[in-house]
Amino acid sequence: KSQKTPPRERDGAGCIVLTGRTFDSVAMDPTKDVVVLFTSPVACPFCERMQGAWYAFVRLLANSGVECATMDGMVNECEEEMIRLPLMVLYPAVSANKKMKKRQIYGIQDPEPEDMLDFVMEHREANKSKPRTRDEV
Repeated sequence: KSQKTPPRERDGAGCIVLTGRTFDSVAMDPTKDVVVLFTSPVACPFCERMQGAWYAFVRLLANSGVECATMDGMVNECEEEMIRLPLMVLYPAVSANKKMKKRQIYGIQDPEPEDMLDFVMEHREANKSKPRTRDEV
């Protein structure tokens, strides 16, 4: 199942708005590290509270080369198993057939934008030979 493709590809923070139809073309792109926040703004009170930390994280991630995206997991389906929401997943820049195996799932309990940034920088594929910290972003 999938929502219709939104009229604007990006939201106000610059994140790509994914649907079931557009998930593969963005998240499975082998040339990009892509971090996706699966939420359900209507059905999940914690998802709503997560939005502030997510958008602060997106601002910290600017100019890092990592693509940010969001997807409403209640009305869209994709290859990712969404057993709980919110769910933040990093799909590293590896060949499409390895993306799901190499993906990294961030455990969201008390989301802190700086911790989210450290997680992504540690697990991204781009610049793997030179680890980056939040001070280098």
